Amino acid sequence: MVRAMSQRKAWWWAVAAGLVAAGVWLATAGRAGAEPATVAVGSASGFPGDEVTVAVTVTPAAGETVGAFTIDLTYDGSRLTATGCTPSAVCNESFGPNTVRWSAANPAGFSGNVGTVTFRILSTAPVGTAALSLRIVECADAEGRPLTCTAQDGAVTVQQRPTPTPTATPTPTATPTPTATPTPTATPTPTPGALPRTGGEPSAGGGMNWALVAGIAMVASGMAVAGWRLRRGLS
Repeated sequence: MVRAMSQRKAWWWAVAAGLVAAGVWLATAGRAGAEPATVAVGSASGFPGDEVTVAVTVTPAAGETVGAFTIDLTYDGSRLTATGCTPSAVCNESFGPNTVRWSAANPAGFSGNVGTVTFRILSTAPVGTAALSLRIVECADAEGRPLTCTAQDGAVTVQQRPTPTPTATPTPTATPTPTATPTPTATPTPTPGALPRTGGEPSAGGGMNWALVAGIAMVASGMAVAGWRLRRGLS
């Protein structure tokens, strides 16, 4: 009887161990088949001389918590230069040549937008795509156990700055030319001419002078007055 009880206890322990093993296998298989967590950097576009900002996001896998990560973001130094990143406590935009590093931990886990990096597009940057390459240095869950995390790269597109359209210069309105005021025609001064002839032969000069006529008239008038006085005296 004691032997039978010992056999039954052994059987139960075997069953329990099998169940635990099956549970572990199912949990492991489920995690292995799920999509891994993703750490991604966004994309942006701008003109030479502009500043652009891209976001860094974390998307945890189903049933997992991304509690810590360390990532490096490298960029095209011939087109871009990093001018800042956030949160400043966990990122360093001057970690290495053309490299920005984030290293952060949060027991509550990370999800969504976890940081940003700002780039200035060099004024000499050629038109084209500047790659932003993300590398996962470390990824762990809230308890520090390693997680499989995948990286998703981004890019900054350098665009051709449009040539400004010149503004048309308005054509000035022509000032009307004033009409010239006509010069009044001078009234001709009459030239003294010859007195009309009453008979006789014409003078050799072709006409009598007005001064001569006036003198003759005065003489005639004097003679008339003298004759009048003479007749008064005789009477």
